[in-house]
Amino acid sequence: KNKKLKASDGLKHGKYRFYTSSQEKILFRNEYEFENYHILLGRGGVCSIHLARKFSVSTDDVYVLKEKNLQNLKYIYYYLNNNLFSIEETFEGSTIKHSSKTKLLVVKIKLPKNKQLIEDMEPTFQEIEQLQEEVKNADTLYHQYLEELGKEAIKQ
Repeated sequence: KNKKLKASDGLKHGKYRFYTSSQEKILFRNEYEFENYHILLGRGGVCSIHLARKFSVSTDDVYVLKEKNLQNLKYIYYYLNNNLFSIEETFEGSTIKHSSKTKLLVVKIKLPKNKQLIEDMEPTFQEIEQLQEEVKNADTLYHQYLEELGKEAIKQ
């Protein structure tokens, strides 16, 4: 099952997502390695997290975490996505920082015993995620405008 894919195996177009350690780069493959939902944690550079199904990963760049209970998996994903600092603290190194399984074992997440609580929180988590995406898009647009202004200033 594990094909030992590298980041360079990603394509610009394809049927299924292919994840590397980048939170930003969107790559594809025409086949997938993992069918069910999993949490993906980027291991190097900037901390990244995804919840995905029917995907492949760059083996050297991404940890693939599974949980049989989808509700628990979603809770863990939303918790980590909204508390990225707990994962970022596991990154070490002088040039490009990396995380390790040993360091990640330190991160503890307490699952609520009341599963209804998880269901009730899901719309809030999704709203937070949407707002985070909007902030990221606004930041990207802001930097594009700055770059364009800089180029215009140089022309004149």
